[in-house]
Amino acid sequence: MNTSKAIQTVSTINLIIIFSLGFSVQRSSTSLYLLLSALSLILNNTKKTFRNTLKSCWKTFPGWTIAMLTLAIAITIQEIASATLQLKYADAAYRLFLAPLVLALIYESKAGNIKTIKWSWLAAVIFMAISGYVNYLATQDLRLHSSFTNTIPYSAFCAVFAILFITTNQQNRLISVICFILAAVVIFYSQSRGVWTGVALASIFLILNTYKISARKIFFTTMLAVIVIYYASDLFASRANITIQQISDFFNGNREGSVGMRMQLALASYYIFIENPLFGVGRNLLPALHELYINGYITQSVSNSADTHGELFYNAASLGIVGIIYYIIFYIFTTIPFVQAMKQEATRQIGMAGVAISIVFFFTGFTHITFGLSMYASIYACIQVVLLTNILDAKHPKKSSTDL
Repeated sequence: MNTSKAIQTVSTINLIIIFSLGFSVQRSSTSLYLLLSALSLILNNTKKTFRNTLKSCWKTFPGWTIAMLTLAIAITIQEIASATLQLKYADAAYRLFLAPLVLALIYESKAGNIKTIKWSWLAAVIFMAISGYVNYLATQDLRLHSSFTNTIPYSAFCAVFAILFITTNQQNRLISVICFILAAVVIFYSQSRGVWTGVALASIFLILNTYKISARKIFFTTMLAVIVIYYASDLFASRANITIQQISDFFNGNREGSVGMRMQLALASYYIFIENPLFGVGRNLLPALHELYINGYITQSVSNSADTHGELFYNAASLGIVGIIYYIIFYIFTTIPFVQAMKQEATRQIGMAGVAISIVFFFTGFTHITFGLSMYASIYACIQVVLLTNILDAKHPKKSSTDL
């Protein structure tokens, strides 16, 4: 086996394991992502053809590259400026930072062929449904997740894997239906309002761009579906009623409960941002939250939170205006390549999948720090890389990997 074929095989196997087992086998995704990154760095330092590919990828997706690099740079600058260098808080950000290098590797080696990779997305949904059920049997926690993950990103990524498989699997409709059902169970029992909202809006987006159905019909059908689910499902009705009650309680002075605590954290983020508008207070918010508790702005339970349970709020409090700018840049620039891809028939399905994924993560980000852990950032980066690789392949179908 020659060098280029070996690199292609190793990279493909790594991607398959990262996707299929990332949420079922602890540390599998982070370790293998670092292996891909290390391989990229080695090739960047030893092969001129790889460096040329890297430059080509950056020129094709300049905004995306900026989005991947910005968070790590912002956190590093903030940590240095505040003289509290704790780069452990930048671990996940540096996974995104390495994504452009991994993109060049996967594109050059031809390791990201969707015809092969899509089956790992199906496997991910199956394994996540199984591991979620096994964990339920062990803990009796109805909110499905694995033993080492939070239910919110667990269900969000399950939804994303299902979207990826269903949108790129145009032949095996029965398998797509099975994938949809399994993912729907995980998503429903997550009881996550952010994930539910993101998945619902992403589904509407996909339907509008797949079938000739008016937005008005989609709207009324969605409203009808919500009403039916509300009266048919005690779990959904209970979750909705609790949300409404906790919002009412918050404005009546009772600040506890899931909703009340999240609203407190949103207000806490605002207070921290007002006091530290330029660079924030760093990714470790505990000292700032404790001070707000001492001054009576938040309750003690909230002061012990590691983050603000919302990406925008967390970035505003921890990185100031720089964090807000990053947040805007990230979601705009990681979505634009897929909006453009939708304009071409050859990449339309990939483009739709990419936009739908952005919708899911954007709304999930209002209830959780989606990319707060290196595991989530590693898997997300690989998803982006595979989709962009296939867009590049469609643009340059004669591109070869023999020079690796």
